[in-house]
Amino acid sequence: MRQLLRLVWLPALLLALAPAPLRAELDQTQCGKVAKLVAIFLQQAHFSQKPFDEHVSEVFLRNYLDALDFNHTIFLQSDIDEFEKKYGTTLGDYTRREDISPALDIYNRFLIRAAEQERGVESLLSQPHDFSKEETYRPDRSKLPWPKDEAEARELWRKRVKFELLQGLLAKENPAQTRKTVARRYSRFLKEMREADTEEILDYYLNALAHAYDPHSDYQSPSEAENFEINSIKLSLTGIGAVLKSEDGYPKIVSLVPGAPADLDKRLKPNDRIVAVQQEHGEPVDVVDMKLNKVVEQIRGERGTKVTLLVIPADATDESVRRSITLSRDVVKLTEQHAKAFVYERPEEPGRPAERFGVVQLPGFYEKCSDDVALLLKRLEKERVSGVVLDLRRNGCGML
Repeated sequence: MRQLLRLVWLPALLLALAPAPLRAELDQTQCGKVAKLVAIFLQQAHFSQKPFDEHVSEVFLRNYLDALDFNHTIFLQSDIDEFEKKYGTTLGDYTRREDISPALDIYNRFLIRAAEQERGVESLLSQPHDFSKEETYRPDRSKLPWPKDEAEARELWRKRVKFELLQGLLAKENPAQTRKTVARRYSRFLKEMREADTEEILDYYLNALAHAYDPHSDYQSPSEAENFEINSIKLSLTGIGAVLKSEDGYPKIVSLVPGAPADLDKRLKPNDRIVAVQQEHGEPVDVVDMKLNKVVEQIRGERGTKVTLLVIPADATDESVRRSITLSRDVVKLTEQHAKAFVYERPEEPGRPAERFGVVQLPGFYEKCSDDVALLLKRLEKERVSGVVLDLRRNGCGML
């Protein structure tokens, strides 16, 4: 059975293009069963041995509200009061009944408020703003209360939009382009939140529960656990060897893994933007404005199979230019995460002879890392170093 919860300190996620069959999403009933199992696991296996009582329920609810609206700009205080009255001490009871309806109820209200905000922002962007008037806006509102009513929310949106337009003005951007960028930012945010399926909502929800036990415990969904295994345990994948990020709705190539299919092929370049993905015997699938993890699923596949990317080249002067690149998937080694050893020499000083020191860098506790470190120590021993430093400064943990 897949381990549902791993108590780890997660490193930054490399969106590696690894093979995985497209799987069926969990429905509400299945998500309820997962929630109950996670709650049981936390009560029995967490070091605190805390029961899932009313206090944990209260923290759980507040964590979930903060996870959805961390900057306290979308919900109203009346929403918070309603949810605290309705669910404040009862989330444990719902979870034990395999009922995640509170998660969906709160999420639906969040979507309603976010849509209201988008409409408000759209109206504000069409209005003039007086930048000579002295006003105050705090970008970080995470410690401030939610707006008490719709009037206060509208005033908050007005100041936020004015602040964002002022940032563009100070950066000497074209005002029309700044307005377009701000509008697109809110529109894309709402679109992404609307596209979340039940399993993705469960991810927010169960992370809020795990954090109610301690801030370093995380729930990993099956797809997150798979990526964690690729990037922190196995350090290998079967794919094309590209690292992606989302920019202005496009999946954009950040870098290519040395020696991977995309790197050896030489046609795919950093800053190329992907507009469509086509399987070997399928039709092209438009990936513009698609969530990045969904794009990755489209690009994943078995070793030896082909995938075609339709891209806007980084050097294209015309946005209508498209280039079709077909690549064969293969095993890719993520060597940057492997243990490495270096020798440093300290020059001779008065009264102190010159010395050589070895440094072993271990970015993570991946599978067989102990074997790799043992080999490096033997190598350093042959080089007659006076001592060895084990460098764990960038170690994001892994599986211990």
